Amino acid sequence: MIEFHGCNRAHVARYCINSASSFLPLLFSILPSMVPQTCLNQFQFSQAGQYCILSRDVAIIGVTGPSPFPFVIRTFDIIQRVSAMAPARVLHFGPDTLHRAQVLRAAGYEVEQCTTLTDFASALRLGRKAQVICISEEEDCPSEGAIAIAAMYATAPIVLFSASTHHRIQRAWDLEVQPLTHPKVWLADLATLVRMTAATIAAPKDLRRQREQVRDEAAPQQATTQNG
Repeated sequence: MIEFHGCNRAHVARYCINSASSFLPLLFSILPSMVPQTCLNQFQFSQAGQYCILSRDVAIIGVTGPSPFPFVIRTFDIIQRVSAMAPARVLHFGPDTLHRAQVLRAAGYEVEQCTTLTDFASALRLGRKAQVICISEEEDCPSEGAIAIAAMYATAPIVLFSASTHHRIQRAWDLEVQPLTHPKVWLADLATLVRMTAATIAAPKDLRRQREQVRDEAAPQQATTQNG
């Protein structure tokens, strides 16, 4: 991970050189018009200039941090992308202050975002095709309502980006991402979850019931471990 501290929009157009001596632009909050044409020919930019696709397997993502300057790049990282042949669709609910939707798109996922419970429930009731449901929780945006809606309508696995580490009595999701988990870690876990779900898609109709049974069995075990 590389940090870059600048003070205005013009400084964002600087470059760093990787070990292969090819130029990699720092890409958060910049526009393609700010980058030399030679780099535009070499890289594929997102429309918002928030990430850049180096190849079908690798992408650069940018993450902002607290700063008095609106266009300062704080960090960026290189992540592995999922297969471009059949990108998984993600339905994301909740605030995206940590730019998880951006990270998912940079990793090759198709992301549909819902910011209200009404829109979220409507998307699920209408049968929007999604291979995974992501719910982002924050202290002022609890996840219980969205989890209940997803458990009621969704057949896709549920991923919870939790805002705290406190124990929950009920576990109605398939993967929980703890605060401050590095994107490389949770992207790998999510990709594994998607692959496992795809591998069992032709299983009997009681698959969801079996998965819910596993959730119910895991909850008391976690409680015993934490209390011990």
